[in-house]
Amino acid sequence: MPANLAPSCRVGRGPSARWTKTATDMTTSRPLGLDGLTDPVRSMVSPALQRSEEVLESATAVGCTLVLTDRRLMLVREGTQHRPRTGVQTWTLDRTLSIRLSSSRERARVLIECCGQAVSVFVAAVHAAAIRRLVVDARERIYSGEAPADPS
Repeated sequence: MPANLAPSCRVGRGPSARWTKTATDMTTSRPLGLDGLTDPVRSMVSPALQRSEEVLESATAVGCTLVLTDRRLMLVREGTQHRPRTGVQTWTLDRTLSIRLSSSRERARVLIECCGQAVSVFVAAVHAAAIRRLVVDARERIYSGEAPADPS
């Protein structure tokens, strides 16, 4: 990130205070937990979590938030309460899931593919570092086999 950006342009700050929060303490690898999510995101993620599933980190994108748990990647769209079928999407962290990140100077794009379906998420440049960290952590869990098995 360029050093000449104002503090308000750093990761974790954005135009919508409702949907932005620094995802993780960058000096530790502690899980974020539900308390680290903004209220609108927490209200949608909490009922979707499986027993003993932990929220590891989250990152803001355009119109949504990506949430990484120890088992799944979740996409929580703004206005989720108005779109119950597509407001929260989840993918199990296994080898059927592909997460690709492409970026330009102004924005980045995350392409999430699984089982023949694809979802694109756009990311403002100010949130690119947090998204990049989340994508790297998700890939590590997918390919290391670190994600616990589904308890159901």
